[in-house]
Amino acid sequence: MQIIAEKKGETQIVKDLEEIREVTGLILSAEVKEKIMIEKELIGMDHKRLREVSHNVRKEFGIDHPIPHYSMGELAIKLNSLRTKVRNVELSAIEAVPERLDIIQAFNRMSSCVYIIFCKLVSEKRN
Repeated sequence: MQIIAEKKGETQIVKDLEEIREVTGLILSAEVKEKIMIEKELIGMDHKRLREVSHNVRKEFGIDHPIPHYSMGELAIKLNSLRTKVRNVELSAIEAVPERLDIIQAFNRMSSCVYIIFCKLVSEKRN
């Protein structure tokens, strides 16, 4: 997805996706080493702000919660697909390692982060 974003000149999305990639590494490391996942801001937001923004799209971006549509473009659709995949991993983690709330919460924050990136892109395309 970073390649697609780069080709479309979406340098901020490239950077945002890099942060998500880095957090993925932190999650893997915490799980393998059996250490507590260190909370890290994503796209400049802590967990509270990620939740607030992702739940208040109209207030933050001036749009309703977007329903993915092909007309939004390839990058937007792929972002939504990534969000869905991260959410599925979060649900799997709940079943596989229910005692690892730190990892479950990290996936939840990652899902919110991708949704925010998606919503921001969609709102910029509409304006």
